[in-house]
Amino acid sequence: MLGVEHIDKCLSSALDQPSFADLMAKHKVKGGNGEEVDFLEVFRGAIAGCLRDSVLDRDHHRTILTKLHADNRLLLRVAVQQIEAGYNPFLTYDGTTVRIEPDFLLGHPTAPEGCSLFTLPLRAVFRKFLAVLGGEQLLPEVRVQTAPKVWVCEGDTIVEYRIYLGGPRGFEVIRELAQTIGVRREGGSKHDQP
Repeated sequence: MLGVEHIDKCLSSALDQPSFADLMAKHKVKGGNGEEVDFLEVFRGAIAGCLRDSVLDRDHHRTILTKLHADNRLLLRVAVQQIEAGYNPFLTYDGTTVRIEPDFLLGHPTAPEGCSLFTLPLRAVFRKFLAVLGGEQLLPEVRVQTAPKVWVCEGDTIVEYRIYLGGPRGFEVIRELAQTIGVRREGGSKHDQP
């Protein structure tokens, strides 16, 4: 019973701990103009610095930064939460919509067809932000990494191939380890399981 109570107290204590994004929102620093801003806003400023070096025009910069500020800075909070959880988040922008997505979702289409997609890796921006504060060692390591695989439609079947990163194209599809993962059926879904 004592062991169960101890575990229950530890879990309650862990759940009561504020997230890193909440801590960033609470801590303030004085800006160059004397105005106080919190660390989430400083992180947004670090993203703004990277956007200035991008190929996007100023109207797009303004749109992205406005959307990062909206809804109690929800997108910034999502980015920090993903970094804290060990993901590698990217800011994506298709000309209208700003998203925060982990790297393994970048290969999946989220933008409307025919749109260009701007991506900004946020882990490097967050590292710069922490370095300015002298806390670069606080950056959690990436624990969730992408698996180099592709799905190829071959007739009525969907085959999953592993990818070897190397070779003249920068990658090679490994056919020896291929496995069928789905079958296309008339009247059914595109990816029915076999």
